Amino acid sequence: MARLRRAKDEEKALIYRWWKGIFAEDDGGHSDYYFEHYYQSKQSYVLVDEKDELISSCQVHTKTLMFNQKPLQVSLIVGVFTLPKYRKQGYMKELLDKVIDIMSYRDTLTLIQAYVPHLYEPYGFKQIYVRNIFWLDVLSLPTVSPLGISYNVSPLELRDLYREFTQHFTGYCVRNEQDFNLLLGEMNAMSGKLVAYQEDGKLLAYAFVYPHGDHLEIDEMVYLNSKALVAILGSLKSTNLPIRLAVSEKEDLRRLFPHADLERQAYTSVRANELRLLNDLYKLSVKDVEGLFMAAEKPLWIRENQ
Repeated sequence: MARLRRAKDEEKALIYRWWKGIFAEDDGGHSDYYFEHYYQSKQSYVLVDEKDELISSCQVHTKTLMFNQKPLQVSLIVGVFTLPKYRKQGYMKELLDKVIDIMSYRDTLTLIQAYVPHLYEPYGFKQIYVRNIFWLDVLSLPTVSPLGISYNVSPLELRDLYREFTQHFTGYCVRNEQDFNLLLGEMNAMSGKLVAYQEDGKLLAYAFVYPHGDHLEIDEMVYLNSKALVAILGSLKSTNLPIRLAVSEKEDLRRLFPHADLERQAYTSVRANELRLLNDLYKLSVKDVEGLFMAAEKPLWIRENQ
């Protein structure tokens, strides 16, 4: 009979090896950085057999999510995997059921990055966050002056811009200077680069840009005006590569880029653990997590994936 427990410190290398293999297609240097800087045994859950050997595992990170101007402690589940020989035997369900039960007593909401949302609906998750993916032909971008473009910005400056940008949204995770230190380290580990735009010494936009051989990916774009956004994108024109730009569902950039191809990407699903408490906190009477997020006072924004 399988049982759930926290991972032991000495199991880090084992979990890393399986993670590295199972998530190889999405790696790009991420796994090494994650296990060096993010991984903690106390937030690593494992399902084990009667011999105490690994069957399945996931990581649970604690975040502060700002929703309708109130901070919520939430859990974010990442890195769910089952060893190949145990697949299709119900172990992932057993793992998630038990982990979610623990989280339901600790956090108001639990989030999971879910590109295939229906897989997580049996556990009470609903697709909440959707991202717009714009595919931009660099030839259609304006040629811009390099004046104002920068590749070296401090974590403190990034934090301050992020705070100003997210005031236009809700449902975002609160970040501090150390969070940006880690994000910059992760970006470098994945061969990415930071591109920023400044005017009169003030940071107005930044983007995390990742090369993928046949295209560039911008997984986070934070900006205060369209001029700053276009300036960063225009600075990438010399690469002659298409740009995959991910933004929130409500950031409709079609007026700026009318010829861009647009895709919708399911990104994050959410489970309400304490709906009664949330109703009391926000003076609501919603019946499910979808109702809660329909009461959002501003558009939703999130990029957290660990």
